[in-house]
Amino acid sequence: MFNTTNPPEIAGASLENGSEFVEGTDMYLLVYSDADGIKYFYLKVVPNFPLEIVPKESEYVDLSGALDLSVPGACSITNYGTLEEATWDYELDYTRDWSLTFSGSESGLGVPRNTEGLNNIQLIRVSDDAIVIDGDFRTLGQTRQFLNMGGQSIPSSDNTFEMAQKLEIRNVGGSIFMYNNDVLLGDSGVDLTENVRLKLSMDDYNVYDLKLVYL
Repeated sequence: MFNTTNPPEIAGASLENGSEFVEGTDMYLLVYSDADGIKYFYLKVVPNFPLEIVPKESEYVDLSGALDLSVPGACSITNYGTLEEATWDYELDYTRDWSLTFSGSESGLGVPRNTEGLNNIQLIRVSDDAIVIDGDFRTLGQTRQFLNMGGQSIPSSDNTFEMAQKLEIRNVGGSIFMYNNDVLLGDSGVDLTENVRLKLSMDDYNVYDLKLVYL
């Protein structure tokens, strides 16, 4: 955030459309890069402004296998039956309230299985990569469920995970709560004491519509 007389500039970067710079006003400076280079723009600070962040391919580290991360906010397996992993190299600030939302679907490359540990969504501590909260997609008979995320069993709405079904991990005051389609499922019992990162480990499911919003 900045509040200046003159608009800040970034050498070698291009200014994109955003909020018009206003002298002496609190504003955000947002910077990103794509195939055309480094770009930046300004946004006015609005009370409770929900800053939305969508993971991009260049922001993932510790890749194992060949996850397709080319679509922002999504990861797709490329080899059924081979665990493919990636960690979003972004620190989720435990001192701020935020919402991490995503959807999942069967990949179509093979038959999803009811095996624990094949399709994990994890928050790991920045300091030592220890798992803070863990959950996984599984197929149990004809019922698809996202099981045991923060002690909550999240059933699919129609026996298969559709992109329209929004799963949510929400941090409020350091406590983690689970939501499904904006409905509170309960307190996970997990309290954050330091920043965390998101780790994805996929075998036969894909993840879509992944984004972080500071509340």
